[in-house]
Amino acid sequence: MLLTAPALIGIALQAQLIATLPRTPLPKPAPGVAHAGVHQNTAAAGRLVGTTLTLAVDIVESGWKPEGADDPEVPILAFAEHGKQATVPGPLVRVPLGTTIALTLRNTTDSALVVGGFRSSLAAERDTIQLPKGATRVIRFRANAAGTFAYWGAFLGTDPMDRLWKDSQLNGAIVVDAPMPELKPGHALIRTRCLSLCGSDIHMLDYGSPES
Repeated sequence: MLLTAPALIGIALQAQLIATLPRTPLPKPAPGVAHAGVHQNTAAAGRLVGTTLTLAVDIVESGWKPEGADDPEVPILAFAEHGKQATVPGPLVRVPLGTTIALTLRNTTDSALVVGGFRSSLAAERDTIQLPKGATRVIRFRANAAGTFAYWGAFLGTDPMDRLWKDSQLNGAIVVDAPMPELKPGHALIRTRCLSLCGSDIHMLDYGSPES
């Protein structure tokens, strides 16, 4: 259907008279809460003595500026090594294979939470720790599998895939280092600092390399 010029002008004038929808303001952090920083995952948390790592982690109310220092701040829950600034992601747990980890978790918020991912040897449904508001839990476990893992927190009654509110930033990394291999003549050890995976890489991990 073709429109005449007067009809087009009328539509344009009518559009200008329609007010834009108001923008819903972002919620603000509670007054006086600490500001969460960015964790670069370059320094491990806790104190390693012999084959035992002792670590205390708090879950705290924080303010977070996800898009930069000059952008709006929103309220989140964040992990913090006890006595230190809350960070996103949370404190890095990095230990040699076989290390015993003595972990103290403290919930300083007014919400009941669940934490998981620390004990990779357990099935996902068993690897959870419930933390009522203000509660402290102490667990002890052994890092008996080398690799990179993730720990998480959520409001009680949700899981990592359902976090859409303040608990969405309760994440952290666990790195368990395998023993350094013995090099044979003619071999070289290459250590990567970072890497990137694309969709094709994931597909090959899941289904193998395509036939040439």
